[in-house]
Amino acid sequence: MTAPSPRSLALVALLSAAMYAGPADASAVDDSLMQAVNAIAEGDFDQARELLTGAEAGAPDETSILPGFTLAGIYYYQGVMEFFAGDKEQAALDFWRKALEKDLFFNWDTTLVADREAQALFEALRSEVDSRTLLTIEAPTDEGLRLYLDGQAVKPRLEIVIGTHLAQVECPDESTHGAWVVLGDEVPDFRSLCPGLEPAPAPVEEEPDKKKKKKDKKKKKDK
Repeated sequence: MTAPSPRSLALVALLSAAMYAGPADASAVDDSLMQAVNAIAEGDFDQARELLTGAEAGAPDETSILPGFTLAGIYYYQGVMEFFAGDKEQAALDFWRKALEKDLFFNWDTTLVADREAQALFEALRSEVDSRTLLTIEAPTDEGLRLYLDGQAVKPRLEIVIGTHLAQVECPDESTHGAWVVLGDEVPDFRSLCPGLEPAPAPVEEEPDKKKKKKDKKKKKDK
C-alpha cells in the first residue's frame, strides 16, 4: 500500500475543513480537527496526533453539544495515521472501532485513503460494532436537566451500543458539563455531572427473608 499523494491530502484538507468549519462559534474540538487535517496534509503526523489527543481530552469541557460526527472524526483520523505510519494491525482498528461507536454511519473518505484493504477493514468493523448489544439509557427526570450521548438527545430514552461515549448534560442552572463514559454492565449516574445535584438514590435491596417469603408464596400459589 502506498501513502496518498500530497495533492490528494491537500484536497482532503480542504474538504474536511469545510466539513468541520461551522459557524463563528464552532467548538474548540472542531478547530482542532480542522488543524489536524491540515497537519496530516503537510505530513506532520506528530502535530496532528497532538491536536487530536487534545480534542479528545477537551471534548468533555465543551459548552456546546458535540455531534457524533465530530467525535468520530477524532478517532477516524488517528486510525488513518496509524494505518499509514504506525500499528495498522491493532491500533488503527481500535481507533476506527471508537469512531464507529460514536457514529455508526461515519463515511469512509475515499479521497483520503483510496485503499480497498483499509476500506474493507473499516466496513467489517462497522458490522462488528453494529452487532454489539444495545443498551437502553433512560433520561434523568430532574426538571431542567437534559442528557446527550454523542450528541443524541436522550428523551425519554435512547438505545446505544456498548462502548465509550461522550455524555453531556445541560443542567438546571443552564451550565453544560460532560465526561467520557464507558457504557457496559453498569450505567453511570449522569446527574452527578451537574454541580450541586445529589446522586440518584441507590435501589433498595430487599432483605433475604422478605425475598424468601415472596418465593414461598409464589410456590404455594402455583400449587
